[in-house]
Amino acid sequence: MINNPSNFKCNEPKFELIKKAILTKGELDIKIISDSMSPVIKIGDIAKVISIKNYKPELKTFDIILYWNGSLLICHYVWNLNQIINNNDGRNITTRSIKESGNNGVPISFDHILGKIIDHQIPLWRKIVIILKNYINQTL
Repeated sequence: MINNPSNFKCNEPKFELIKKAILTKGELDIKIISDSMSPVIKIGDIAKVISIKNYKPELKTFDIILYWNGSLLICHYVWNLNQIINNNDGRNITTRSIKESGNNGVPISFDHILGKIIDHQIPLWRKIVIILKNYINQTL
């Protein structure tokens, strides 16, 4: 297990080191220290992260991912897969937390995604609630 938990300060060399560890081992356990995905993933939970480099099928809405926003590691769920042109591979993802599911995050480059959380999933009933909330609030 990596001692550096999710939602912690992370500079680029540390991010690259963690990314390399996940690619090399294929998976890594990360301790969660934020409640942004509660109650699906609670503070103190250990989450298993796998590399998305060779992950098939590709990420989809409601997959839970761990990503780097330039200064922090963040655990959120995928809300939207975008085809925004950027300097990397041309794809971005918009994520959300369960705690604030009506707010879109900033688009994240695929290069900043460390991996997919495989041992925690958002239950179907919660997905329906999130979709209905967003429909009512017109934030789809």
